[in-house]
Amino acid sequence: MNTVDSGVLTREIQTYEHNKEKLLSEHRGEFVIIKDDSIIKTFESFGDAYRHGIETFGNQVPFLLRQITDLDPSFRLKGVNVPWLVSQSTAHQMGG
Repeated sequence: MNTVDSGVLTREIQTYEHNKEKLLSEHRGEFVIIKDDSIIKTFESFGDAYRHGIETFGNQVPFLLRQITDLDPSFRLKGVNVPWLVSQSTAHQMGG
């Protein structure tokens, strides 16, 4: 069973929020990889971003991969706000 640690990706989410306006103005609709306090790279497709993230960090090191959008990608799960995370198995099912 997969569990989500509430501290996982906190720095990455803060980095996204801090750079959100610039990312939106330059890369709206694209996908970004963020690790710690660094924006690694942006991509036009989820699949390309996911492959780059796995090639760079492996599948055991957390990194943020999210679409650059005005929308909040969080969802509620049993009353807990959970950031949008994609596991390797989910991405494989999505063709990533």
